[in-house]
Amino acid sequence: MSVVSVGTSPTLLSSAMAGQVRLFQNQGSAIVYIGGVNVMVGTGYPLSAGLNPQPVFLDLATNGAWYAVAGSAQNVLVDSIY
Repeated sequence: MSVVSVGTSPTLLSSAMAGQVRLFQNQGSAIVYIGGVNVMVGTGYPLSAGLNPQPVFLDLATNGAWYAVAGSAQNVLVDSIY
């Protein structure tokens, strides 16, 4: 488990690792958007913010690396689930 600082430029959350599922949870106060290397605010998959944001599970076997971007600095919890 690690925490990744995300800002206004796409930041690598997790590299492609076949057969693994990743959990992403926004620990900040603003929406974080995740997607491919060209993800932009408003165009990626939104990770909601708040006191107890719901985690999102993604299978890297089919989607490759995941990146994140936000309108301001936020932290995202990343965990591997095998």
